[in-house]
Amino acid sequence: MDNMDNMNNQDLKIETYSLYEFCDSIQKAIVEGWRFDFDDNAAFPTAFGSMLTCVMKKPSGNSSNSSNSSNSITKFQGEIKAEPATVPKQKYKLKQKPEEV
Repeated sequence: MDNMDNMNNQDLKIETYSLYEFCDSIQKAIVEGWRFDFDDNAAFPTAFGSMLTCVMKKPSGNSSNSSNSSNSITKFQGEIKAEPATVPKQKYKLKQKPEEV
């Protein structure tokens, strides 16, 4: 792909002016095992005018990163109860009677 540049073994740079190509390249990279690196400002997905760019990282085989809370996903087990929103009724008094036309 011409809009994807494998900078080194661990970085994949994606640059394009097309939103479709950007999303398509990211989708393909994710399927291949690449991930976003939201901790590095230079790698963060960015739009410079109409140019879209990001640097994706290849996860290392090191399992010590899996214990990091920012990289782990936990399934929520519980129940969420929400009451319907209510709008408080307020009484407004006009300071003066509106003029009739």
